[in-house]
Amino acid sequence: MGLALCFGAFIFASCGHSNTPEGVAVAFNEAIAKGDAKKVVELMYLDNDDQKEQYLELFEQAFEAQKDQLKETAGAKFKVVDTKLDDDGTTARVTIEATIKGETKKEVTDVKQDKDGNWKVDLGK
Repeated sequence: MGLALCFGAFIFASCGHSNTPEGVAVAFNEAIAKGDAKKVVELMYLDNDDQKEQYLELFEQAFEAQKDQLKETAGAKFKVVDTKLDDDGTTARVTIEATIKGETKKEVTDVKQDKDGNWKVDLGK
């Protein structure tokens, strides 16, 4: 039992975010700010796994083209200010305050649960 708890804690800690609408929304925005294409795609809601490579390539190209701007956003801070869960409990809209170089603005991130119950960012909404 103790080993299972330690292993579970290790898996949770290695993920870097909690499997909640807020945790996923913050992690996604942090990955965008840092230009981490792999993490962005990992956190996206996709209809099927075949889309992963396509989106990974797309984000890698976009981040490469924006590498100078990414240097400025890498230190961005994100704070959840509101979460609205839909009636069915499987989709949510998370409002985040993003602070980049002293300037704060609000961002809205839509998330939904995948078939395994994991929260993912829904770019299609």
